[in-house]
Amino acid sequence: MAAAGGVIALRLLESQLSSRLDAWWPLVLGLIFMAVVVVLPRGVFGEAIHRLTRLRGS
Repeated sequence: MAAAGGVIALRLLESQLSSRLDAWWPLVLGLIFMAVVVVLPRGVFGEAIHRLTRLRGS
């Protein structure tokens, strides 16, 4: 489920960046991807699910 949400978010971001940044959008998308991998190793949706589960368990 989280992977599908990530793909949808990635495609939406790709379409927005490609329409606004012309030839620079792959670089910007790659930098965003690297930042998410470093900052959120579980991914955006995986981190959200983890935090929700932790809040419910507390």
